[in-house]
Amino acid sequence: MSLVSGKNGKKWYGPLVGLLLLSLAVVGSRDAVAQDDAAANDRPQPAAVPLVIVNVASVDRLLGDVRYLFQAAGQDQINQSIDENITAANELKGLDRTKPMGMMVFLLPGIPPQPVLVSYVPVSNIDQLAATIGGGTGQLKKAEGEGEGRYELVGERGTQQVVLKDGYAFIANDADALDRKFLDPVKLTSSLSKRHDIAVTLKLGTVPEAVKTLLLTTVRANFNATMQQRDDEPDGPYQLRKAGQGNVLEFIELLLAEGRQITLGINASKETRNVLVEFALDVRAEGNWAKMLKDIDSSPSYFAPLIDEKAPLSFSLSWAMDKREKGNLLEMLKLAEPQVAGQLQPVAPAVRSLFAALSKTAEKGHADAFFQFRSEAADDMVLFGGLKVQNGQQLSAAVRTVLGQLSSNPEVGEIDVDIDAHAGVSFHRIKAKPRATSDGQVGATAPSVYVGTGRRAVWFARGSEESLKATKSAIDKLGAAKSTVKNRRRGVPFRFVLNMSKWLERMDPERSFSKLARQAFENGRDRLQVEIRPTDNGMRFQLKAEEGFLRLLGMSIGRGITARREARESSE
Repeated sequence: MSLVSGKNGKKWYGPLVGLLLLSLAVVGSRDAVAQDDAAANDRPQPAAVPLVIVNVASVDRLLGDVRYLFQAAGQDQINQSIDENITAANELKGLDRTKPMGMMVFLLPGIPPQPVLVSYVPVSNIDQLAATIGGGTGQLKKAEGEGEGRYELVGERGTQQVVLKDGYAFIANDADALDRKFLDPVKLTSSLSKRHDIAVTLKLGTVPEAVKTLLLTTVRANFNATMQQRDDEPDGPYQLRKAGQGNVLEFIELLLAEGRQITLGINASKETRNVLVEFALDVRAEGNWAKMLKDIDSSPSYFAPLIDEKAPLSFSLSWAMDKREKGNLLEMLKLAEPQVAGQLQPVAPAVRSLFAALSKTAEKGHADAFFQFRSEAADDMVLFGGLKVQNGQQLSAAVRTVLGQLSSNPEVGEIDVDIDAHAGVSFHRIKAKPRATSDGQVGATAPSVYVGTGRRAVWFARGSEESLKATKSAIDKLGAAKSTVKNRRRGVPFRFVLNMSKWLERMDPERSFSKLARQAFENGRDRLQVEIRPTDNGMRFQLKAEEGFLRLLGMSIGRGITARREARESSE
């Protein structure tokens, strides 16, 4: 069955080829401010460094990834249609499909600076490339009075300016945009192409200080406007909101002051059968931020022996906070304390004691926590976790007093204080009130929440009594591993792991997504992992999804295409 849509024969996947030809349709830019070119021409001009680079490692590599996606999903007809569309696009003739291509954004001098867009396209045959860019009718003409290697490309998209140099065509709408010395795209993008199939990078180091100052002034003005207290906004919530927005502003200021480069990239691999999405932040090596980021993994997690990455879902955090992060957290706790104490006046001293213990934990500077799900039976999934704290005994007494006060409030639900104790940890149970159904009947009872407080940690669990048993088991396992605590290596500051297959049995089998997911993950390869790690001069966020998720994506795209095609056919 054909995937051609409409009477004009255009195909749904035209945007894919549009992506391959991303650099060939350059957005126009404003004219440059007049400058004294005579003096500039008397001295060698340094190569221009772009502010933004959008890079495709190569057309063949990108096409290979796309074909792998749909092949893994069993959507071979889509791959066939893509090949047909490439044939219709002059088979991309004239384009060197083995080299990087993409687009660069430069800043013209001035306040405010104006962006200039330039595409870089690897050339194997310039005349064939002209026909490809020009929709089959493109013509390349020598640009009069513009110097060696300067051309005009006339095609269906209008006239574009071209400079040919070292096997690349640099293309822009405005001839002035090409009046600069360009770096070799292969060398310029070597690190991007080596690691990512597609990448976007922002080079903060190229932004002039005057532009940064202007940007910061604008951002501060906007923040000052939004941080004003609203009508009828209570002072407590306002102070919390103001502190939160102030933290965001402080981060932006730090990013502009010490940030060097931000990169977002995607890489799919048929060999490893997974896809990687990465976000990397590079900062000035000589700055304080680089030193702080390098130490975020310096404190091993207290809960390390308990992390089971084969669990249905697990999360772990072991983050060594810097001075700025500690200060922000302490400020938030300081502002929150009177708000909570005001709501619990009869036990206000206990609330203050609770926040004092939390503040001691923040002062320690190590955010250490975990939680994970565990399958106890086919129909029973329990959740449990913990938070490392300081002054645990003080915190335990405060929690007991606060929960005792809350238990007298019928709106909170049923609270049982000190229902159990294990290895020095006191457990309390909170049962939410059953919700009424639409016909006025009493609904199902919500799962219980258990809170355990001990000398070193606060524990929690949610579910049936099996969740409490799982927590006790974790406490015993942690106690048995105490002898290895001092020998633990630096860990991963942030990790989230999802094993999708273990959730399939809990999905409604009649839902369309459930049916699709069961098919996508029937052969395993179901792990999704998110990590944050320090690098030499910054940090990297990485999401890794195994092939099952690629199958799910490809099958979803295929299903959507089929549904749209059938809808069009039924309306004709």
